[in-house]
Amino acid sequence: MTTTFPTLDDFLELLSGIMDNQPVDPGAALAELGVDSLDLLEWSFNLEERHGLRLGDDAIAAIDFGKPLREIYDDLRQAVGSHV
Repeated sequence: MTTTFPTLDDFLELLSGIMDNQPVDPGAALAELGVDSLDLLEWSFNLEERHGLRLGDDAIAAIDFGKPLREIYDDLRQAVGSHV
């Protein structure tokens, strides 16, 4: 499997998948969407599996539930970028 970081659309689609396929606004925060820590773990496992990534516990623990998803995406992309 080729390791690639997902596009923002892929990132949001995977999150939508754990939210009963509700639309996800990239400007919304996880807290606004009602995403909890267990949802975040499920989403991160799906992201890692689909894209062959290893996000790492530190990257997941650093996710701020009050930050817009677009910023979380950029933070994770930067954290993983050197490993892709």
